[in-house]
Amino acid sequence: MNACVRVSLVFALIVCGLGAAAEEPAIVKPVFGLTYTLGAVPNSGGWVAARIPITIEKDAKKIIAIELTNVTTTTPPVSSWAQCVRAGFSQLPGTGLAILITSTCAKLAPSVYEVNVAVTSEKQVQRLIFQLTRPAGELRPLATQVVNRTDSLFSTETAPKELIVVETSARTPLTGVSASRIENLAIGTDSIGGDVHFGPANADERGVARLPLTLSGRFPKGVAKTTVMIGANELATPVYVAYEIHTRFHSWLLFLAIFIGLALGYATRTLLVRFVESRTAYITALDLREKIGTEKTSHPDAAFAAAVDPLLVQLNDAIAKRPADLPAVVKDIGDKFTAASSALQERIKTARQAFETSASLPSPDGFPPAIAEVLKKAQQAIDDARALVDSNPAEAQKALAQATTQLQRDLDDSAGTWRANVLAALDNAIQNPLPAKFDEPFKPAISALKTALDQLPLGQSKDAATVLSAIYKVQFDLRHNLVERVLVPIEDYAQSVIKVLKNKGEPVATSEGALQAYITAEGIARLAQLDALLGALAADIKAAADKNGVNVAADLAAGRYLEAARTALKMPPNAVIGGAHEVFPASLKTIGEALIAPPLQLMQKTFPHLSFTLPSMETMARARSLWEIGAAKFASFVMSAIGIAFAGLLVLLPTFDGTWRGLLTALFWGYAGDISVDALTAAAKKYRT
Repeated sequence: MNACVRVSLVFALIVCGLGAAAEEPAIVKPVFGLTYTLGAVPNSGGWVAARIPITIEKDAKKIIAIELTNVTTTTPPVSSWAQCVRAGFSQLPGTGLAILITSTCAKLAPSVYEVNVAVTSEKQVQRLIFQLTRPAGELRPLATQVVNRTDSLFSTETAPKELIVVETSARTPLTGVSASRIENLAIGTDSIGGDVHFGPANADERGVARLPLTLSGRFPKGVAKTTVMIGANELATPVYVAYEIHTRFHSWLLFLAIFIGLALGYATRTLLVRFVESRTAYITALDLREKIGTEKTSHPDAAFAAAVDPLLVQLNDAIAKRPADLPAVVKDIGDKFTAASSALQERIKTARQAFETSASLPSPDGFPPAIAEVLKKAQQAIDDARALVDSNPAEAQKALAQATTQLQRDLDDSAGTWRANVLAALDNAIQNPLPAKFDEPFKPAISALKTALDQLPLGQSKDAATVLSAIYKVQFDLRHNLVERVLVPIEDYAQSVIKVLKNKGEPVATSEGALQAYITAEGIARLAQLDALLGALAADIKAAADKNGVNVAADLAAGRYLEAARTALKMPPNAVIGGAHEVFPASLKTIGEALIAPPLQLMQKTFPHLSFTLPSMETMARARSLWEIGAAKFASFVMSAIGIAFAGLLVLLPTFDGTWRGLLTALFWGYAGDISVDALTAAAKKYRT
C-alpha cells in the first residue's frame, strides 16, 4: 500500500513539475532534479538537511527570496513539522549556489517528504516541489546480550557497561538512540528487585552508538532475563533484544571456598579428631591411673607393686604434660599394666594350687578336744592366708607356710599331751570291778589303744596329715572299741540297777548323779567317771543291803551289781521290775564325743551417716575432658550439619514451592541425611571420582 502511494506521489510531482515549467517562469533550475535525501547535519544536535544545487536561468531577474510553503508526507502529520522545516539559499566556499532545506525537528521520522518552496524574483514566483527522503536506519542484528555481574564480597563489577548498536545501512546516522526494558527481570518465573537502565546516545561517524548501562536493586545469584526495546529517530520500528544478567561470585571466591572447605575438612577430620583422640586418651589415662591405683590397693603384692609403681610415675607425668603422643604412651602403659596384671594372676593361680594341694585339713569332728582346737586354730590361720591369695599371693603363700609350720608344732605339743593323758587314763582306768560281760571286751580294747598310742609319729614327721591320720585312727578305735562297745552299754546297765533300787524306795541320788556325770563325760574322760559310777552303785546297793540285813559283798566283788541289788532288796532272781522308767532323757545320751554347736555371734549394726566429700582431682579432670570432647564433637556436628543444610538448600530451593509439602520434603531430606564426618568424607570422595 505504501509503495503504491509513493509511486502515485512521484508521478504527480512529475506532472506538476512539467505543468509548472510550462506555466510558471523559470528562475532557478535544480541541477540534479527534484528528488533528494535528507542527511544529518554535523554537530547540529540532530538536524537533517538536503542541499539542492541550482543554476540561475538566463532570463531570470535578480533573485529576491525563497520561501517554504508546504510540507507533506505519507506518515501521519506532525503539527510541529511546518515550524521546524526551513528553506534558504546556501553557497559554500568553492561551490555553486544551492537551496538548503533543513529540519530542526528533534525527531523526524524516516519517510518521504514533499516540500513545496517558492522562489521569488521581482514579481515573478517560481514554485518547486521537492521529494526529500528521510531514510530509515538499519541496525546490525543483535544476539542475546549478556551482562556479567560479579560479586567479590567487597565490591560488585559489571561488564560490559554499555550497549553498543551499529547502524549498518550507512544512509543515515542514528540520533536519539535509547533503550529500555519492557519486561520485569526474572530468574525463572520469579521477578527480582533489580533493574537495568540505559542512557541515551547518538551514533558517531562510523554509525556506532554506545548507550551507558547501569544496574540497580537486588540481583540474586543466577541468570536474570528480560527483553530490551531499542529505538532511535532514524529507526522505522523499535528493535527488541534479549538481555541476560549473569550474577555470580568472583572467581577468587572459588579459591576461598576451596580453602575454607579444606580448612573445615582438616579441622573436622584432623584437628578435631586429634583433639577428641587426645581428650579420649586423657580420660583413658585418668581411668587407667584410677584402675592401677585400685588394683594396687586391692593387691598389695610386692612384685605387683614393683611392676606398677614405675607405670604410675610415667602415667602421672604424661597426664601432667599431655604430650602429642599421649594415646601411644597410654597404650604402652596399658599394655605393661596388662602384663603385670597377668603375672599377678599367674601368681594367684599358683597360690591357689598350693592351697588346694597342701592346705586341706580334716574336720575337727572326731578328734580329741585339744586336737580339735589345734585344727580349728590352724584352719583359721589357713583361711586367713587363703583370703590373701587374690590380693597378695606372695604373702598368702608365706602365711600358708607359717600356718603349716605352726600346725606341726602345735600338733606335736597337743597330741603329746593328749597321748599322755589317755595313757594315764587307761593305766588307771578303774578300781572297781566291771561286770563280766563288759570286762571281757574292755581289756583287749585298752591294750590295743595303748599300742596305737605308743606308735603315734609325734615329732618324727613334718607331715601333719600323717599325724592327724594316726590320731584319728586312735580316736576312732577309742570311740568304737571302747566307748560304743563297753562304756555306752554300761549306761543301760547302771540305769537298770538304779531302777531296781528306786522301785523299792531306796535312795539313789548318789548313783543318779554319778550316772549323769558319766553320760555327759566325753571320750576318755568316761573312764574316770566309770570308776566313780561303779563306786556310787556299790555304795547305794550296800546301804540297801545293810538296811535289810543282807550280805552282798561277794556279788559286788565279782561285779554283779544288778544281782547284788536284787539280793539287797530280797527280790527273787526272776522278779519283773515294774514301773521302770528312764532316769535321764534320751537327749542326754551320747555315742562318742558330744558335739557342741558353736555360739552365735552377734552382729553389730552400723547406721550410715551423711557425709560431704569434695570430688577428686581425677574426677574433676575427667569431667573437664568429657566436656571438651563433647564440645569438639558438637562443633564437628554443627559444621557438618551446616554443610548438609547448605547442600539441602542448594538441592531443594529450586524446587521448593513454599507449601507444607515442600517443608516436609526438606524435613525428611534432612532426616535421611547422614551428618557424620566419615559419611561426608566418603560422599566427597565419591563425588570427586
